[in-house]
Amino acid sequence: VGDADLLVSPELAAALQNTDLTGADVGDARVDGFVSLVDDTLPVVSFNLRTEGGEGSKGGEGSEGGEGGEGANGWSPGDSADFVTPPPTYEGELTSGEQANQAFVDLLEGQALLDDLQEGGYVIYIRHAQTERDFADQADPSLDIEDFSTQRVVSEFGVQQSLAIGEGFELSHIPYDTVITSQYGRAIETAAIAFGQYHKDPALNFLPFEDYTPEQIQEMRDNVTPLLTDVPNAGTNTVIVGHDDIFEA
Repeated sequence: VGDADLLVSPELAAALQNTDLTGADVGDARVDGFVSLVDDTLPVVSFNLRTEGGEGSKGGEGSEGGEGGEGANGWSPGDSADFVTPPPTYEGELTSGEQANQAFVDLLEGQALLDDLQEGGYVIYIRHAQTERDFADQADPSLDIEDFSTQRVVSEFGVQQSLAIGEGFELSHIPYDTVITSQYGRAIETAAIAFGQYHKDPALNFLPFEDYTPEQIQEMRDNVTPLLTDVPNAGTNTVIVGHDDIFEA
């Protein structure tokens, strides 16, 4: 994934693949490089942005005499150090999984946690970044798992969250060699922006319901448990980008 990323439809990405758009106007910036399709399924076009007369992309040295400043989505290098995501809020009666989240006490924190993560051996489960709106799209009969336009999509703030996650791993020297996502677009987008790689596993998908029976919760638990208990390779970690319902199961 390049210095700046434009999330587009797979069709547009395929049409633009390997197209030289150097000099093309993109708002108050222009493209400096080639457009390339990351893979056959990921609707991300990678390119480098260079603003006219000033600020370089992602806070770089700046082109044509600028001092450098904000890059894509208002993001600059180092922003992850001060990036804050509000804690989750719950409405109504809590599920057993939500109650477990609220009652959970960290076994490690601070430098001790970082030291362990740097040594590897962990499965790191991350919920996808924030979406434009929150609703149970898995229960929508019009949902197409292959068509992101029928699903919740990552918001502007979610893009910044994803960038913060990726930079946090990089600056903290946390190793990983495998990134696994569900088949939902918001999980794929989060992983692609944060880590630049992923492979999809349907075991991380929702069941197609808004409310779950105990039997369905057990089914989701059985699906995800092998991924959570698979020991990572020595000296590295496995990253999972999934959904809260699956983790709470």
